Amino acid sequence: MPRKGRDLEILVATVERMLSGTDIEIKSPDKIEGINSKSLREVDVSLRANVGSLQVLVIIEVRDRKNTEDVTWIEQLATKKEDVQASKAVAVSSSGFSGGAKNTADKLGIELRSIEQITTEAISSWFHLSNLEVRPPPILSGVLLGTDDSVNQDLENWLREACTTNAPIFIHIRTGKARTIKALFQEVLDQNPQLLYGLEPGGRTKPMNLLVNYSDPSNRYQIQFGEKVVNITQIGFSAKLPAYSKKVPISQITQYIQVPGDKSIAQSVHFEFEVDDKVFNLAFHKTEERHDSYITLHTHQKEEGN
Repeated sequence: MPRKGRDLEILVATVERMLSGTDIEIKSPDKIEGINSKSLREVDVSLRANVGSLQVLVIIEVRDRKNTEDVTWIEQLATKKEDVQASKAVAVSSSGFSGGAKNTADKLGIELRSIEQITTEAISSWFHLSNLEVRPPPILSGVLLGTDDSVNQDLENWLREACTTNAPIFIHIRTGKARTIKALFQEVLDQNPQLLYGLEPGGRTKPMNLLVNYSDPSNRYQIQFGEKVVNITQIGFSAKLPAYSKKVPISQITQYIQVPGDKSIAQSVHFEFEVDDKVFNLAFHKTEERHDSYITLHTHQKEEGN
């Protein structure tokens, strides 16, 4: 589970990336060594660009809190800006700024931005979906492995258990990367999207049996069992394709605003849903001045206990 406020940092970094040129390097988070502190200072978002022989650094700090931000945070950001030798510092808040914070920011050269929740009416001119239809992924129900050597009962039992627990036991011969059986199955689906065609929502679950032959020896997988190395020549997958789907409503609509002046920079529509043990945040963004539209997707592990 990401730390509190991380989703907001990702949103800000996404919007800044949309508005920046390809020559701008954006990191979130980033660690920069301070000139005065002689220590690494973490910033939520950094933007770097080369202008002639000089490198320009902009740092952005983001806060997702209930209370209005006051003078203290602005002063802290000004100190960090000086320490990391940033050309510009930007403070982004989900709760706004006090009058004192705005005055201090103006005096210290700190730019202010806010993230506000807005209604569906505010995006009616460019976004017309009220929900997304999400279909659960195929369910892997069985695996059969073909090898270039005989497999004894102990190895067969171990393989069956390892595949069930989704352990990364499959080592690609050429790249050396470890994969799980679930990853190998997903790879087959990605390479053959037509396998998922023809499923009608509300219909019956469709059984699927696939046999993958690894005819190229360099493109095969190996499994280490004690001192024995087993080469996989075939994998048979048994799966079920759920035909049902679920509608996911809009989770939030946000607006990225320049303060003062309340000038809208970008609007974003977010859909959040779970698949297996991951939480997905799918967002549609539109910038105000350019009227460009973007789609982003980021994921994180589902919090344990939920």
